[in-house]
Amino acid sequence: RLNDHAGDGTAVPIQPETTRLLETAAAAAYRQMAQAAGEVGVHLVLVEGYQDQQRRQEQFDARKQTYLDQGMTEEEAQARASAIVPQPGCNESGTGLAADILSEEYDSLDTGFENTDAFQWLRAYAADYGFILRYPTDKTEETGIIYEPWHYRYVGREAAREIMEQGICLEEYLGEA
Repeated sequence: RLNDHAGDGTAVPIQPETTRLLETAAAAAYRQMAQAAGEVGVHLVLVEGYQDQQRRQEQFDARKQTYLDQGMTEEEAQARASAIVPQPGCNESGTGLAADILSEEYDSLDTGFENTDAFQWLRAYAADYGFILRYPTDKTEETGIIYEPWHYRYVGREAAREIMEQGICLEEYLGEA
């Protein structure tokens, strides 16, 4: 059902002067999306794209350690960390299709991003470029991840429009929820 995604799986820089990478088709779509947003005064910033295995493991371990330091048991810390940062083998940041997007005006990966013009623009237009809000506020049970208004996933334009029009998440679209 994601058949209009014609990417080749290669991670490429979104711009020549950056180290931020996305899969080839996702990078092209992101560039178009960022340009369109910029034309109306919304300046998107790709904070994180493709992550290698080591980076994904480091992020998960750091989050888990935070909870261990707060006195949680190993099992509790593992479960809490998994609800916020997918475990490395399950983290789609290794595909190059996941994009953490903020704006020049707001640079914190937190729910306050939903109160920005950038978030409102993304909600209205991201699907036109093949991106979906990956972890919507009302889909935590289906996705297993808390609400992340900054986290988008490239699925191709056809799939993105269908997902957004139906108000569903990727798991529901794929019949996995």
